[in-house]
Amino acid sequence: MTVFGVLAVVGGIFIICLETFTEADAAWHQIAVREAGFTPTHIALFYFIVPALVSGALIGAVWLHTRMPDFAGRISVPIVIAVMGPALIMPNFGFNKWGHTFFFAEELFAAPVHWGFVVPGWAFFAISGILVQCLTRIVTLTKLNPELA
Repeated sequence: MTVFGVLAVVGGIFIICLETFTEADAAWHQIAVREAGFTPTHIALFYFIVPALVSGALIGAVWLHTRMPDFAGRISVPIVIAVMGPALIMPNFGFNKWGHTFFFAEELFAAPVHWGFVVPGWAFFAISGILVQCLTRIVTLTKLNPELA
């Protein structure tokens, strides 16, 4: 149950942070249409929340692979995908800021400078694979042995 507890806490913090800053970012872009080098809502999101998420995810992945018996001695692909999704978005932050500063002034989400932002969305689906691995272990641990019953 420790893994579920960690997933619940991290998921709750992740949802609260992203929901708060995503709503604020949408409101900011409705009022101040032009993207700036240091958009106030991006400062917290790009330079604190996402790096903290990546750091926590890396620490959690190392902890899982060194402390949990089902993950020891092998690499879990869903965990790697779930960790690398937010990590791979960080270079896109720089590309996004550079693109808006030098050549792309429009705020269309379909613009090429925003294409990289779908990576964490795809990586989010890897959490279902992690849950399947956890539930499989729970079923194994809770299965009654007929000889002992």
